[in-house]
Amino acid sequence: MTASGLDDSTLQQILTAAGARDGQFFAITPRTDCPHVPTNVQVPTVAITTPCQTCGDASENWICVACHGVLCSRYVKGDMSAHAGAEADHSVAVSFSDLSTWCFKCNDYIDNPVLQPLRSFLHKQKFGEPMPAPRGLELDATRVASGSDSKGKGRQH
Repeated sequence: MTASGLDDSTLQQILTAAGARDGQFFAITPRTDCPHVPTNVQVPTVAITTPCQTCGDASENWICVACHGVLCSRYVKGDMSAHAGAEADHSVAVSFSDLSTWCFKCNDYIDNPVLQPLRSFLHKQKFGEPMPAPRGLELDATRVASGSDSKGKGRQH
């Protein structure tokens, strides 16, 4: 139930209809099966206000999940896109603007529990509070960090 008294499904339907009618927004469903997400994601020590390491712009930057390089978006000068294209296994990045995760190889937004500690770290810097857990999902940080499944087993190859 939302603060407005509407359940989440009803609110989502209203917002989607209004946005579609006005051409203002549309729903994005992130991929959950991106094969390019690293299995061992480290939390960086970088500040969310860090400017692009190539051009110095601070308006719309992304952090590379693999190397923690901070580079600007394709709508600034495209330094993160260039980095993802030039470096093997550096195709996944998290936006400092909206904390979304993008895979440059899949050309799609992605969601993966392995990225939760990194996104939570950035959320805490941006909003001053921990990132809320996704509804209906409780994350066990030990299992997420180790790549274990819900039964404690590692990834099956």
